[in-house]
Amino acid sequence: AYGFARTTMDDIARAADMSRPALYLQFKNKTDIYRAIALMLLSRSLEQAKTALAGEEPFAERTMRAIDEALISMTRTVHASPHGAELLDMKSSLADLIGCWRSRFSEHVAAAIQ
Repeated sequence: AYGFARTTMDDIARAADMSRPALYLQFKNKTDIYRAIALMLLSRSLEQAKTALAGEEPFAERTMRAIDEALISMTRTVHASPHGAELLDMKSSLADLIGCWRSRFSEHVAAAIQ
């Protein structure tokens, strides 16, 4: 309930119903947790894009659906969270993950064209 800056590893461990040492066995710090969650969301959005692009509709419709389901929906989900704006402001720490996401999204679109 505090936002990223004020949340501690102890807060996260308590919310996950685990000990802080057990949490540290999985994650080095809360930035690692943030990156793991971001990676999960990005991976899920790529799967949604891939599914949308594999449909039977005309290419333009499949592409728009892929963009909506993979990008717009993901952004909407983050914005809807209580601290979404704060999390989006931290996206520079995810530059490598976002770059990889963009490349893979482009690959999926290119494959759908062929």
